[in-house]
Amino acid sequence: MENEQSRPNWWRRRNWWKIGFFVVLFAFELAREWAVLAAAQQAWPNISYQFDSYDGFTKARGIWKRVDGGEGLVPVAVTIECRRELGKCVSMSTSMNGMSVFAPEADWFDATFSADGVSYENALPVCVTMAVKIDTRMGKVFAVRTRKPNTQDEMCKGMEARIETQLADGFDNHNFDSTRGHFVPIVSLISAILEPR
Repeated sequence: MENEQSRPNWWRRRNWWKIGFFVVLFAFELAREWAVLAAAQQAWPNISYQFDSYDGFTKARGIWKRVDGGEGLVPVAVTIECRRELGKCVSMSTSMNGMSVFAPEADWFDATFSADGVSYENALPVCVTMAVKIDTRMGKVFAVRTRKPNTQDEMCKGMEARIETQLADGFDNHNFDSTRGHFVPIVSLISAILEPR
């Protein structure tokens, strides 16, 4: 049986307990980062931006994407249909939070029709009002979300006062970085090494 004397000097001089400590510490850190990233996963709508407008009928679909440079939004898949003969638009939306997908909602709104677009206001949410403008010449849909003044709801007070959005392609969000805002140095290093150039 091999004893300590028969092992080389470099083997005997090592502090194996220190090496073991750092191996265990590395394993715990890797497990922590894995748990953080698993909790940060986000479901994304499988929807592409589409726009059609003809004979008083306008339809658009996509997700609301922020255009004012602020933090990202919770993904909401939206389809909007407007009919000039009715003077109304229907907005159908499905929101997602984490890996939860909520039931679709559909609401009708009185709309204003002009030669180059349609506009309506959604004041149904407790905290905010959405002013939606559909530009039929450019084929784009914009919305400005403003927090309602003097709301007493505590949840509303932490919301941003104004957010500018545009209906966009849902596939653009596949570049979502789940490491953003989290301290995950090992996973970030591995990702940087494995990222194709």
